[in-house]
Amino acid sequence: MLELVRRLKGEGRTVILISHSMRDVIALADRAIILSGGYKVADLPLAGITADQLSQKIMGS
Repeated sequence: MLELVRRLKGEGRTVILISHSMRDVIALADRAIILSGGYKVADLPLAGITADQLSQKIMGS
């Protein structure tokens, strides 16, 4: 599946990826939108962000 997402991204297509794997999200996505309780709590570019930093954003720190 990850290779398919890479191929589609390379073709300039939009892909919505829902994953609990921070490493996969960072490797594949340009940005992340974080939802909590049905509300958007963050919308951030992933360039230069680490899996730990992304996890902290998700946890609300």
